Amino acid sequence: MKFLNNYLACLLTLLLSGLCIFQASAQMAAATRVKYDIDRSTSVSLSAFKVWQLLLDDGQISRISDGYITASLSEDKKTPVHRVVTFSTGKPRKEIVSQIEHDKYLLVYTVSKSSLKEIPLYIGIDEIQFVVTVKDKDDKTTINWKVKVLGNESAKNSALEQLNQEISHYENGFKKIDLQ
Repeated sequence: MKFLNNYLACLLTLLLSGLCIFQASAQMAAATRVKYDIDRSTSVSLSAFKVWQLLLDDGQISRISDGYITASLSEDKKTPVHRVVTFSTGKPRKEIVSQIEHDKYLLVYTVSKSSLKEIPLYIGIDEIQFVVTVKDKDDKTTINWKVKVLGNESAKNSALEQLNQEISHYENGFKKIDLQ
């Protein structure tokens, strides 16, 4: 009887372990299926560490965005970080930085719900999420911007046009810094 109990306990443990592994695998597969609306990269000669420092420094936002964004004010250094960026037009956009991974050079942020309601261009948009990564590759550093926009198609297309322009300004800003 003791042998049967041990056997059943062992079998139950294996079964539960298998279910946990299956569930984790299913979650990982779902996590890799995100299709971004924008996936753009640029390479510079700056070190990944230098690029990362520039991205996190509110005082450098105008420089790295080639003047497209004139100011950035972060309320806190612990995530979630609430920050307000101001465009060259004077219009602010509130953002929430949800993930900063210094060891992976990964930055994830969303446009706040209040900005989605207040900025006319974003009316009809439910969510805008940015994922920015910095990676060393050979003797270059690659900066990658991924953006996911959820909302109605008309609003989404207008927002994507503006967001692509924003990324172009960042690419130009980093290239200018690279030439200095």
